[in-house]
Amino acid sequence: MNRKIKTLGLTLAAMFAMTALSASAASAAEFRHEGGEDARVHASNAGEGAHVFTAGLIGSISCSTATFTGTEFLSSPQPTVEVSPSYSGCTFLGISNVKVNMEGCEYRFNTPTGSGPYSGSVTITCPEGKKINFEASGCKVEVGEQTVSTITYTNLAGPPKAVTVTSDATGITYTGSALCPGAQGTHSNGTYSGSAISRAENTSEEIVGAYVE
Repeated sequence: MNRKIKTLGLTLAAMFAMTALSASAASAAEFRHEGGEDARVHASNAGEGAHVFTAGLIGSISCSTATFTGTEFLSSPQPTVEVSPSYSGCTFLGISNVKVNMEGCEYRFNTPTGSGPYSGSVTITCPEGKKINFEASGCKVEVGEQTVSTITYTNLAGPPKAVTVTSDATGITYTGSALCPGAQGTHSNGTYSGSAISRAENTSEEIVGAYVE
């Protein structure tokens, strides 16, 4: 009798484990592109409004142009993708054309989950000792390596297919220098908002469709 109960318990445990694994697999999605060739991310905020990073009481930097280029050409599908961001037309503390120095830092978009629209996180990766930074009126803000969320992916039918990538990231850690108004030191209440339309670019520099599934 005890042997039967033990066997039943092991069977049920195995079934629960398989169910959990199946649910996890079903909820995970991947980044995909059309065309059959290797391709990289080709995304921008054109027509989608400014990208805004708010550093708590210090204030916000608003950039009218944001582009995101894949760091390498990859096959489809991929569980994660990495991009090199570039910002211009940025205003901070009332000063125009503030430069955002990426210092070699990149964004890794981690595996999306859900069934559409999908959601996920993004990891900021930087070379050793480097941080994203920008400065105006003697106030320098730095943002280092970390993982933040939430990023939402909404597929667009096209053609070509595309993805609206929207950031509503909160809890971002940043450091304000001594001359920053109201919030010197390190804080974790930063936010990043903005949307971009993402497609893919193949090795022939042709734009092809992209989607999450």
